Amino acid sequence: MKSQTIQPKVVYSDKYNFNFDNSLLDLVRELHPFDSHKYANVWKIITNSILDIDQIKIDVDSIITENELKLAHSEEYLKKLLTLSYIAKAIEMPELAVAVKLLSVLPCSDISESSIRKSILDPMKWATKGTILAGYESLENGIAINLSGGYHHASRNKGEGFCIYSDVAIAIKHLQKNEKLTTEDNILIVDLDVHQGNGLERIFHDDNHVHIFDMYNGGIYPQDQWARKRVNNNFDLPLNSGMEDDSYLTTLHDNLPRFITSVQSPKIAFYIAGTDVFEEDPLGEFNVSENGILARDKYVIDTLVDNGIPCVMVLGGGYTKQSATIIANSIKNILTKYQ
Repeated sequence: MKSQTIQPKVVYSDKYNFNFDNSLLDLVRELHPFDSHKYANVWKIITNSILDIDQIKIDVDSIITENELKLAHSEEYLKKLLTLSYIAKAIEMPELAVAVKLLSVLPCSDISESSIRKSILDPMKWATKGTILAGYESLENGIAINLSGGYHHASRNKGEGFCIYSDVAIAIKHLQKNEKLTTEDNILIVDLDVHQGNGLERIFHDDNHVHIFDMYNGGIYPQDQWARKRVNNNFDLPLNSGMEDDSYLTTLHDNLPRFITSVQSPKIAFYIAGTDVFEEDPLGEFNVSENGILARDKYVIDTLVDNGIPCVMVLGGGYTKQSATIIANSIKNILTKYQ
């Protein structure tokens, strides 16, 4: 970090949101419990609460390029994304491809496989570019929050778990390519999404300079045993279903400082702040309250700042109607303290 002065930045574009055709929207909602406009809802709450928010907003003015995607993904994998059936499986909606094929042959239908493919991939491309920008901003200003991202299941050759592009891995490799980081610099990933971040573990499996702290529900998807076996630099903490505030936060407090001090002079940290640990989330099987999540996020950011580590916060998973409000309240707390 160039200066001890913290000037948080928020990276956002309205192109992060999934804008499905009305005739398809109800079907999508039936197939997956996600809020297609979560990111816009977070932004709306923040703008109504934080004075002069536009002064700290970073706009995403261009979509990520194919060459940037290839920093972390193979050309073979990117070609798979030309097929809606592959994308639908990766986002856990295999029925979507069948439905689109049936709807596209109806008279006067404006639905096509290519249009739906674009409506799914483009928001993730914009969000991935946002994580890249947040990486640069964090090195300059100490804290940068991208109001999307955290696609931690995507690996070099595969998309899964509603994750198509590995935005954090691409951001790291982008910073290295442009000499903001070297391949010898130590980098932290603090992954508190309720699911194991197996995609990032796979991409950085043999990289001794990327250190991953992953605290998740070990009894649910993806249970990727091979990805966990990173010999030197995985701080792997699978937990049991039903974790509540006290046990969850105690585990975090007991282990995060040990993780940080185990790494020599980390240059940057990426924090995946999944709200799917929330007690009402249909996928997480944890019982962490909103207050528990707010306390978690505050602790992680404060700990990184106190250790002089620039940090990027991305949102990860979260599949309840309350998720946007929880995220926004957490971000408001961070901005109020450090703005």
